[in-house]
Amino acid sequence: MENKSSKINFSWLIDDANYLYQNERKVGAILLLLCVIDALARDNNINTRVGDRFESFLKSKMRRTGRPQIHNIWIPKFNQFYTFEYIIYKFLRCPLVHEGSKLAISDNEFAVR
Repeated sequence: MENKSSKINFSWLIDDANYLYQNERKVGAILLLLCVIDALARDNNINTRVGDRFESFLKSKMRRTGRPQIHNIWIPKFNQFYTFEYIIYKFLRCPLVHEGSKLAISDNEFAVR
């Protein structure tokens, strides 16, 4: 199967996300950006599970020498530590994409409800 997404220009999605964000449609902007991450992650490793490649892609782009590293974030509700990439996938992307969960956003925080 040919990997066609690497030939696609995703700038229109990013432009639309920016427009939505500037017009106070932050949830729509985040949803579009999550779609872009999904598509780019598919390019990196087409033959793995969606969650694994999504997390791997984020990790490859966010963890760099000289940057503060985000590991083992404590989630009191589950009494467990998770990686930043897992939190974005499991608690933001999946509920928003698959369940249409409401995303409550303020200037200081956001939460999936």
